[in-house]
This record gives sequence, structure tokens and C-alpha cells, in this order.
Amino acid sequence: HSGRNLHPGTRRTWLNLNACFPGHKIPYKVVEDFVSTCPICQKDRLRMNDSLQPLVRHLKPPHARSIVGVDTLTVTPVDQYGNQYLVVVVNLFTKLVGLYPVKTHDAISVATALFQYFCTYGLVDSLISDPGTEFLNEVVTLLLQWFGIRKSISLVDRHQSNGVEATNAQVLRLLKAIVFDERLQRTWSSP
Repeated sequence: HSGRNLHPGTRRTWLNLNACFPGHKIPYKVVEDFVSTCPICQKDRLRMNDSLQPLVRHLKPPHARSIVGVDTLTVTPVDQYGNQYLVVVVNLFTKLVGLYPVKTHDAISVATALFQYFCTYGLVDSLISDPGTEFLNEVVTLLLQWFGIRKSISLVDRHQSNGVEATNAQVLRLLKAIVFDERLQRTWSSP
């Protein structure tokens, strides 16, 4: 709003002015008056910028069978069957969660869990996951092609973009409470 060199404050504007135009003859008071009378800065300072709401992006699918998110979760007490991981499958419309305990988080375990989920709750239009090797493997890709499900990859280092991370935190919290409260450290995966 003041050309390419913005005025973030009186002192910073004065320092920018000295850096860009050395030897200028503009007094500090003129810069101070200029910044203090700028209408855009005053609206921003007084928080009167309600007309521009921040852009909120979210995963809001159009119907219940459109998008499912999948992720793996490590559970520290290994149970009596050797299960150390959970495959978490979340329907992003209904927030229905499927938890499938597995011994390893390889592609065959993930494909088996996805097969169980789709046989129980039905097919969906697309599946979203992080770019982990267990999700990008040929086994999972062939399973999704066989079911006719489109595969989407979430952003790297942006874990909340697959819609499962909030569910993972809640699952860990509840599982920890059950394990420690009822002393089920070796049988947490039993139905």
C-alpha cells in the first residue's frame, strides 16, 4: 500500500529509507507522521480488517462414500499376538474409524486392513494417505485398482492434510487410558 517498500513501523520504515536512499533529507518526524496517518495501517493496528476473512481449507467430502483416509500408528506395548501397529482408516464424511491391529506396517498388512474395511463398510470413491512406502506399494495399488478406487497422496511434511492425524491422537489417548487403567498391556488388540 506504499509501493513495493512497505512501512511496517516508524523505526523500520526510517531504517529502510536510509538503506534504500542514503543521504536523503527527510526528517524522522515526517516518516512518523506518514506512518501514523496511513489508513490501512491504522485499520490493521485497530483490528478493523474483518472484511477479509482468512482462507480456511478443509477436507469436506460431498457424500459419505467419497473419501477415506488411512494411516499407520505405532503402539508401544506389543500385545500377546505380536501386534505392534494399528492401521487407522477414517471416513472423512462420517468420521467412522476402523482400527486394524497388525504385526508389521508393510504393504500386505495395509492391503489386508483396507480389504477388511471395504468388505465391512463398502467401497468409496477415493483413498488419501501419506507418501509412505506401505501405501505406495504395488500391492495396495493393485487392490485399489481392483476395487476401482482412486488414490490420492497427502502433502509431504503436512500430516494434517490426510485427515487422519486428529483421529490418531485420540486413538492413542484412549488406548493409553484403557491399557493403563484396566491393565491390558498384553491384550489391547483383542476384540
